[in-house]
Amino acid sequence: MAFAKETGPPAYIAFYYQKTPVFENISLRTMYRARNLKDDKGESQIDDYAMSADELDAFEIFIKQAIYDAFDIVMKMTTSLTDPVFIDETITIAAAPVTNAYGFNIFDEEAYNENNLYTTDDGIRKYIDAHIMTNWYDLVGHNDEYTKWLARRDDARMELITRKLFQLRKPLLS
Repeated sequence: MAFAKETGPPAYIAFYYQKTPVFENISLRTMYRARNLKDDKGESQIDDYAMSADELDAFEIFIKQAIYDAFDIVMKMTTSLTDPVFIDETITIAAAPVTNAYGFNIFDEEAYNENNLYTTDDGIRKYIDAHIMTNWYDLVGHNDEYTKWLARRDDARMELITRKLFQLRKPLLS
């Protein structure tokens, strides 16, 4: 779970993702994929296609882009919040500091079903992961993987817009 309801004022919901766990997830995915990609000699392509700690600077650019893209989807839900986006900051969640956090806050309508927040958080995380993977494979020039992840990113965006966020947008519709 990477969300928290905060009382404010104004009351808001923070969707946040720490840099290290997101990086480790992306690194692991690219590592496994690169291990299964073989060149014409049958050797795995880990050095060419896996994201390692050496590429952390690229990852930081990609996660920032992903957060701003995800925020664009929920922007209308940030009414009356100042500076709702945070990039590599220490934030306070339930009176405890969370370091290297990336994410954004949305206005808490207090009509939200808590269970919908879990699915929304899952949708945001899938979108962020797919966004980073898309950018990574574009950077390293692997067109097949880029195309595959671009489709996954677009699917995650549509699912987030049409299914995951719909329940949270209901107060805006009335």
